[in-house]
Parts: sequence; C-alpha cells; structure tokens
Amino acid sequence: MLDYLRNLNKITVIVLAVLLVLLVGIVDYWSGYYLSFSIFYLIPVMFATWYAGRSAGVLIALLSGIVWYEADLLADHEYPSEFIPFWNASLRTGFFLIISHLLVLLKKSLQNESQLARLDHLTQVWNSRAFYEKAELERTRSIRYNHPFTLVYIDLDNFKKVNDYHGHDTGDRLLTLVAHTIIQNIRQTDVLARLGGDEFALLLVETEEKPALQLLRRIRNNLLAIMKNNEWPVTFSIGMIIYKKPTDSLNKMITEADTLMYEVKNSGKNAIRHRLIDTPI
Repeated sequence: MLDYLRNLNKITVIVLAVLLVLLVGIVDYWSGYYLSFSIFYLIPVMFATWYAGRSAGVLIALLSGIVWYEADLLADHEYPSEFIPFWNASLRTGFFLIISHLLVLLKKSLQNESQLARLDHLTQVWNSRAFYEKAELERTRSIRYNHPFTLVYIDLDNFKKVNDYHGHDTGDRLLTLVAHTIIQNIRQTDVLARLGGDEFALLLVETEEKPALQLLRRIRNNLLAIMKNNEWPVTFSIGMIIYKKPTDSLNKMITEADTLMYEVKNSGKNAIRHRLIDTPI
C-alpha cells in the first residue's frame, strides 16, 4: 500500500486530498457543532504534505480551514460575535499549516538520514548497501529496455604498504583521491561505490564495451598519474563484465566482475580485464 502511495503523481494526491477534505467537511456538518471534527482535517493535510510536498500541504491546509469554517456556519451555531467562527477557523488553519511544515521538516530529515546511511563515511561515495540497491534497479531497467549492463570492480594493489609506511591518514587521503578522480570522469547517471577497504565498484549505465574500455583506461591513467606524483606504490587491478542482456541474478553478475578483477591480481596486477556476454548464462 505504501509503495502504491509513493508512486502516485502529485495531481492524483492533491485530488484525493481535496476529496478527503470535502468528506470530512460533510461529516463535520452532519455531526453538528457539539462534536469536534477539526482533528480529522489533519488526515488530508498530512497525506498531501507527505506524498505531494510543501505546496500541496499548504493548499490542503488552507482548504481545510475554509471547509471547516463553512461547515461551522452552515450548522447555524450561534456565537456572541460574528468574528468568533472566523477566529476559530484562522487558528485551526494556522495549526494545520504548522503540522504541514513540521511534516516537511521531518521528511527532509528522514531523507537526509537515509542518504547518509548509504554513503561511505570517508570518500562520500555510495557504500555497498546503496550499490546493490541501485544495481538491482538498473538490472531491472536494463532488461526492460534492452540496454547493456556493465559492472566494474577496481582493487588498489599494494594499498597496505601505504598504510604501513605512511600511516592511515595518508591511506585515507589516497582513497578519497581515488574516489574523487573516478567521480570526475564518469557521468551523474553512473554509480560509484566503495565496497570496503581498498575495493571500489562502478556501474556504467547504458554503456557498451568500447566506450566502457576507453573510460576505464582514462580513469586508470589518471589514477596512476596521481599515485606517481605522490610517490605512492599503488596500482589498479580492474575487472569489467558487460552483459548485453542481464541475468536474473545480480549476485552472479557481481561475482563475475569480482572474479575478473582477481584474475588480474593473480596475473601480475595493474591491468584491465573485461568480458562481453551476449546472452545470459
């Protein structure tokens, strides 16, 4: 049910919220002024704010205040002053607006927390959890639209020597430079993640074999230049798998890229090895 609500477009959410406001207003009118229904107006206000954003929440909050005011007038409740129902409606509308604003802040905070939970704390690229989520979404999309699915594993050769001889602060700086260098060479649609330690994974969206190889060679050359300038004895073992059509198993494809990377490490390190698979295995 929650997934269905998240997928609703904003217009649909606003229409449903308006209908809810009118429904609550009708029930409010029928129940008379002895029973208070003002709290139930919060349901469409919260619904619109959460699923359609700040502007929709403000709109529904204002509408709720107006409907409550009209329901109160139609109920023929006698007040000592004509100003009282207007004052009450204004206060309720202000309350609805405050709740809407607080919900916006809450949702933004939750989104920030969710984002931070998916980032590697050191390099500020995605972590392994986020990578698997994004790779699975791209695998599904690649199957649907018949796009290639390209996975890359990058391992830093001799990284332990840097930590041992130069300290962990230098090692952290090296990892950060690697991440930033790769980010500068890929598109915003591509996905880079640090899987832990000195291993990175890269998902190249809708990228064929030739441009993928050209990109990896450029990235590797840039990285090697940085290592040389800093006198770090680090090289890069890279494995890449390109599926013309992805398989039904993301783990299997990731294992294939990881295997290619280890083949490079076992064959002397500091190279790129790739494999093109036309049909799912």
